[in-house]
This record gives sequence, C-alpha cells and structure tokens, in this order.
Amino acid sequence: MLLESAHAVDDQAVAILRKAALNIEGITSVQFSLVTKTTDHPDSPQEKSFEDSMIFTYANGKQRSEIQLTDRTTGERLHEVSIFDGSRHQMFHEHAGQLVLSNSPMAPNISLLFNPLELPYMFLSRNNPVSFAELRDSTTWNEMFEQSTYVGTEFVNDIQCEKITFPMLTSPNHEATWLVFFATRLNHFPIKSVLTSTGMAGANVIEVRAHSTLTSGDVSSVVPTEISLVEYSDDSRSIEAQRTELFVDPSSIKLNSEFDDDLFTIPVSKTQWVHDVDAGTSLHVGGETASIAQDSQRRWRAVLAFCLLVAVVAGVVAWKRWKR
Repeated sequence: MLLESAHAVDDQAVAILRKAALNIEGITSVQFSLVTKTTDHPDSPQEKSFEDSMIFTYANGKQRSEIQLTDRTTGERLHEVSIFDGSRHQMFHEHAGQLVLSNSPMAPNISLLFNPLELPYMFLSRNNPVSFAELRDSTTWNEMFEQSTYVGTEFVNDIQCEKITFPMLTSPNHEATWLVFFATRLNHFPIKSVLTSTGMAGANVIEVRAHSTLTSGDVSSVVPTEISLVEYSDDSRSIEAQRTELFVDPSSIKLNSEFDDDLFTIPVSKTQWVHDVDAGTSLHVGGETASIAQDSQRRWRAVLAFCLLVAVVAGVVAWKRWKR
C-alpha cells in the first residue's frame, strides 16, 4: 500500500497518482514478448532503421529482460540477457560468452525503450530509468507526491485525461519538466508524457497508441500493446530526430502466473568468462580466477565495451540526453 505523504503540495495530483499506482499493484507477475523499431532521422535522406525484440518477465521482485539487439554499426544480431534476481544484477552477452555480476543499484536497466510497462512511467525516474520492480515500491511514488502539480484536463485520442506536471529530478536546477496525461477511464494509466527542457529546443513524447485491459481476480490492469517514443528537434514538433515504436504481441501476455525461478539465473555453464565487478575478479569457466588488475587488459576492456554497448543500444544514451 502507498504511504501517506507528509507534505503534499497538491492533493488532487496526489490522488491521481495513488489511482495510477493501483494499476501496477495489481500486477504481481507478468511476461510478454515484443518487437521494437527504431528509426533515426525519419523521413529524411539520412533515415536509418533498426529492429530489436524482447521477452520480459517479472515475478516476486525479480526481473528478466532477454533482448535480441541489432548492432547499430555492423547490423549483427546480438543476444543479451539482463536479470535482477532480487539482490544482484546479471548481464549476459551471449556472443562473447561474458557474464557480468554487480550489486550496484547503478547497473543499467537495459529494458529501457523496450518495456511498455516501464516507459510510460519514466517521469518517476531518479538516478536511473525506473524499473518495473521499482514501480511496485511505494517509495518510488511517495517521493513524487510533493513534486506533482495538477494542471487540468485534456483529451488525447478521444480519451479524457487529467494532467500533472513534474520536474525532472535529475536535471540541473530542475530545468526539465514532464507533462503527463492520466486516462481517467483506464485506471489513470499514463497514456502520454511530454518532456521539455528550458533553453533546449524540441521535446521527447511518449504515447500509448493501443492497450489491453486484463483482469486478475477483482483487479484490472492496463498493459500497453503499442507505444511510440519520438524525439523532436524543434519546438513545433515537426522534425523528428528519432522515433521508436514498440509492438507487444497480445497473445504473449501472461498476467499473475507462476514462473520458474530458474528464469532469473544465468547458468555459469553457458558462459566463458564471469566478471564480478564487486569482487574485482574475472573467472575463466573451467580455469582459474584472476583479479581484474591481473587479468588481460584487452579482455577487461572488452567487458567494459560490452557494458557500454548494452547501455547505448538499450537507450541509456537517450536517457542521459534527457538529463542534460
């Protein structure tokens, strides 16, 4: 249950957020598959498109994102798996046989720009893009109560919405602002979010274009099945710098089902190298353990390059741009 806010600035905004949080509270476990299409410089001679796919699973505070990525330089298809097992992050790069382990809460959430249950809630993010596990934590919502301001109603694609503004907490001097549209007839699900920054042209617009409403027990939950994320480079929003579209297969959605706990562990037998960032060690499977300092500099650079690749392709670069 959500906690009471000690110093709510806007009671009307807080009431809407409480209703919106119920949509997440009704999802105790979920799995679905989707395809994403990312287009750089749409409708221009520089247009370039990439397609990726993901299977996402959440259950009992654990989260798994299994992604087929397209390397933006070579076009090669890469298989990546990111897992949070309730206490530790696991990042597996199948092509290189690299498994990276870390306890750090700063480990990137690589399902960003892929997960339709996370993307509409980016306004709740702080240091990192918000994860689905964090969305189910009442603290994530409570921290935004005093930052929210109700600004009226507006229709989005014939759906009546209530609007709330939030400062982007990670931007310098709170110069970036979210305007979020909560659909009244969809359990106040945020169907559109607009991020603008003072002194910067353009905007980032996240919009839910289609959805499924699923019922489990007495609770109904909205699961987006089509979302667009558009980065506009001009204030009139006529020039698109990048467009990302998410398409969920409705038949793949499993809500509040049982999932095997083995899904949330990468077997060491599948790897060639296990790199423990916290212990500072690299283990060659079937061989000896060496410290990172003693290990091959070339190999360790490959690990760091892998982490950077995952972050870039999954959208953390876009996230950092939003934080400027």
